[in-house]
Amino acid sequence: MLWVKFAVWWWMSSRNVETFSVFFFSVWHLHTTVSKENILSAKWQTTAAGPAKSTYAREVQLWLEQYFAGRQTAHTFKLNLQGSVFRSQVYSVLQASRYGDTMSYAELALRAGYPRAQRAVGTAMSLNQLPVFIPCHRVLAAHGLGGYTPSLEIKRRLLALEARNFS
Repeated sequence: MLWVKFAVWWWMSSRNVETFSVFFFSVWHLHTTVSKENILSAKWQTTAAGPAKSTYAREVQLWLEQYFAGRQTAHTFKLNLQGSVFRSQVYSVLQASRYGDTMSYAELALRAGYPRAQRAVGTAMSLNQLPVFIPCHRVLAAHGLGGYTPSLEIKRRLLALEARNFS
C-alpha cells in the first residue's frame, strides 16, 4: 500500500498536479485537482485535503471559498472536460446557465439540441467530474430535486446558496 501512495505522489508531482479541499458544510469538503492552468476534477469527500500551494490552485481555492460564502457567482477557469460530444454540449449549456437559475433534465436536453434525451442528460450529470464548476446541482427532475452524488443535502444547500430554497 505504501508504494501505491508513493506512485500517486510521484505521478502528481511530476505533472505539476495538486489537490486541495475547501470546506462547504457539515462534513463535506470539495477536493479539487488542478494542473498548471486547468481544473482536472472535483469530488465531494468527508475528509479534508491540504491547502492549495501553487498560484493557480490558490486562485481556484479562493474562488470556491467565496462561492461557498455567497460572494462569487461565475468563474473563468479552464476545465478539463472529458467525454462524448453529447456530454460536452450538455456541459456547455449548463455552464452558460445563470447563477440561481434551475432547469429540468428535459429542458437541458432541449437546449443542448437533444429534445428526447432527458435520461441521457441525467446520466451525463451523474458522470460530471467537475461539480460546482459545471453546476449540475441546477438541474432538477420534473417533480422534485432529482439526484446528486453523493448527497441530496449538498444539492439543497447549493440551491439555497444560489437563492433557490427547495426543502
